[in-house]
Amino acid sequence: MAGRRRELTVFVKQGSVVIVAPPGEAAVLEPLEVGRLRAALREAAIYAAVTTE
Repeated sequence: MAGRRRELTVFVKQGSVVIVAPPGEAAVLEPLEVGRLRAALREAAIYAAVTTE
């Protein structure tokens, strides 16, 4: 929102999907970025499901 680039980190820990964002920051995403986040979340969810079995 302040015109700065930020990073969201997606990873799997103990069978759960974790999203890390900078503290106190909001993410405003372009449509392409939403697609990338969606893909990352999907991959993480699949990996989390496989690693807990």
